[in-house]
Amino acid sequence: MKLTVHGHGLKITPAIREHAEKKFAKYKGMFPEALIADLNLEVKHIKNRDRAHVATVNMQLPQKNILRAESMTGDIYASIDELTAKLDAPLRKYQDKLKNDRKKRNFAAPPPLPRENDEPEEQGIKIIPEPKAAPKPMEPVEAVLQLNKSREAFYVFNNSKAAHIISVVYARRNNTYALMTFKKLYMKRAKLRKFKETPSTVPYTGGGVKITKICDIVSAAKPLTARDAAFKLEKNKKNEFLPFLNIETERVNVIYKKKQPRQFGLIEPSM
Repeated sequence: MKLTVHGHGLKITPAIREHAEKKFAKYKGMFPEALIADLNLEVKHIKNRDRAHVATVNMQLPQKNILRAESMTGDIYASIDELTAKLDAPLRKYQDKLKNDRKKRNFAAPPPLPRENDEPEEQGIKIIPEPKAAPKPMEPVEAVLQLNKSREAFYVFNNSKAAHIISVVYARRNNTYALMTFKKLYMKRAKLRKFKETPSTVPYTGGGVKITKICDIVSAAKPLTARDAAFKLEKNKKNEFLPFLNIETERVNVIYKKKQPRQFGLIEPSM
């Protein structure tokens, strides 16, 4: 628990600070991540002295959520007491929510298949995550142009033509290109947004670009961990990359082979 105390219109004495730290100490250990609380204490010059002593807190919770609470009484110690009492219920509720989310993910995760003599091989695999970034929304043809500029084997982008889901384009023979989408995710979003057609099934052309092959990412039906995806890609000698649904984050990721043996890059787009 990381607590900072600020005073406005009153001096933060050691006694006040000790009282605040004692009250907030009960939240230590509630979450795997340390809570960060910014406590502001203020004495207002108002007629109603019973509400002149104000205690306000902004608390940073796991998953970048913020909890804010405020209390106004006639005594600064009483305001701190009342403030922490207000925090008890929402913090316990949020703690239960995180526990339930973890249980759901663990329940939905398929049990790992036993593989003979695979453990020594997997130990040598090294996965290097790339910095998370929100891909710029663009059409598939524009993504191909970006692919040609990058000179990479593939290009990950935010597909504005397919309900803004992560898609991948790559080069084929005869100067044509292929588009990979998560059709299952697309149809789910398309239904919510009441789309009447599926543009991801229509070939794209323009600006000298021909996208002649459009396919669904088959692994979308079978979520994988990043390590399992790397092991699967390593066995495939033809492909240089593999899009998959990360079972740990429930997001579309792309893993690819790096130049060094048994090293893989992991792209985790955030949207």
